[in-house]
Amino acid sequence: MSVSTKKLGLNLLALTLLSSSAAFARTGSQSAVLQKTVERVESAIAAGEEPVVIFDLDDTLFDSRSRKIAVLRAFARQAEIQEEFPIEASRLLELTLKDIHYGLNSTLEEAGITSPEFVAAAHKYFTAHFFSNESVRIDRNIAGGVEFVNQLKQLGAVIVYLTGRDEPRMGPGSKDALVASDLPLDGSKAILKLKPDLTIDDTEFKKDTFAA
Repeated sequence: MSVSTKKLGLNLLALTLLSSSAAFARTGSQSAVLQKTVERVESAIAAGEEPVVIFDLDDTLFDSRSRKIAVLRAFARQAEIQEEFPIEASRLLELTLKDIHYGLNSTLEEAGITSPEFVAAAHKYFTAHFFSNESVRIDRNIAGGVEFVNQLKQLGAVIVYLTGRDEPRMGPGSKDALVASDLPLDGSKAILKLKPDLTIDDTEFKKDTFAA
């Protein structure tokens, strides 16, 4: 089934770009967005249509900061890193979730870490471990997301998880995380769309999948 069965998903894509901490807040403007989505699903169902609602995963349904901080701490705990870069390693181990930014460079810079050698080693380790089946299983859910997705599914919407994650490195782990979080995933009415290859651009993949 094409994910563009109905263009209801187009409206919800804007929600995926909002701050993770507020994406499913039930107050203010966010509450209005969520309620409008529910109403559009109900309206489509009443008209005999099959609405499709599209969600991203990272920083929409899952808070990727929990994965980032776990990877950075594992990197900093390595004996060779602590021996060669004791100050930088200590600063990484002191980080909390609020210190984690979208980009790794921003996180390191704010922590006062500027050593080119350390930064390069951190990037190499981060890339190898952040984008992995093992790491995605430790992501925390963003509050309210599981309930909202299940509410839409129960109303009769088709749920599509459209992500820039790729199947070879992150497929099994992403599926495990969805199931463990009680997010629906059945392959027909709740579908996970992953990039088949890591070299595909995230934005282009999402655009192409939505337009298919």
